[in-house]
Amino acid sequence: MSNVSGILETAGVPLVSANWPQPSPPPAVPAGPQMDHMGNSSQGAPWLFLTSALARGVSGIFVWTALVLTCHQIYLHLRSYTVPQEQRYIIRLLLIVPIYAFDSWLSLLLLGDHQYYVYFDSVRDCYEAS
Repeated sequence: MSNVSGILETAGVPLVSANWPQPSPPPAVPAGPQMDHMGNSSQGAPWLFLTSALARGVSGIFVWTALVLTCHQIYLHLRSYTVPQEQRYIIRLLLIVPIYAFDSWLSLLLLGDHQYYVYFDSVRDCYEAS
């Protein structure tokens, strides 16, 4: 670094300028009521559609429809269990729908500050991952 400063001094370039701009003062905050900063997350929002009765009702209708249709399909496969090698796998796949749908619906019903929400959410995430 001493070589660079020596070269600049011999070239007649001052190392420190006396005319550095001074930083401007921070803008004044007006007196009066302040607005709370909510950030960019939905957790601080006062109203979420997912917590409304309409969302819970609509999701309940679809979940129970899926449960009835899937259980009916499983029943039909078990009633005519003629190709067990294939139907065993079909029934396993069909069982995914009622388990995941019901667990997701329970997670939606318990969304928010409920103490058991984390358990249903964890089970649903693990079941989805497998």
